[in-house]
Amino acid sequence: MTLNQHTYKISYYKGHFVIEIRKTPKLQNVGTGTLIKNYNNSDVLISYDALNELKKYIGKKSTTPAIEVVNKNTIWIASYTNTIISDKEDICLYDLPICTIVDNDIDINIKNFLDK
Repeated sequence: MTLNQHTYKISYYKGHFVIEIRKTPKLQNVGTGTLIKNYNNSDVLISYDALNELKKYIGKKSTTPAIEVVNKNTIWIASYTNTIISDKEDICLYDLPICTIVDNDIDINIKNFLDK
């Protein structure tokens, strides 16, 4: 599987998780968001910056998370489409997800929006 066939790509910029969601066969709509489970590291791409920020949430619990990592290969995100989530939102991490580390590439339009 090549890197352009991922389901989730999570980057981090100025206090926000920038999440790209691709409609792949593994993606399921669950409640108010999307879920992938039993995936491999090519399905979830996370920038080193985003992974370092996510590590701060290990062990935190919430009934209304914006991102929830249930175990190493089950991740739920409160969105059906690409989204920006503030790091002030509730994020539940029971474990670090299996992933491939990628560059923290963020679209210039998103950067311009967040720079305002």
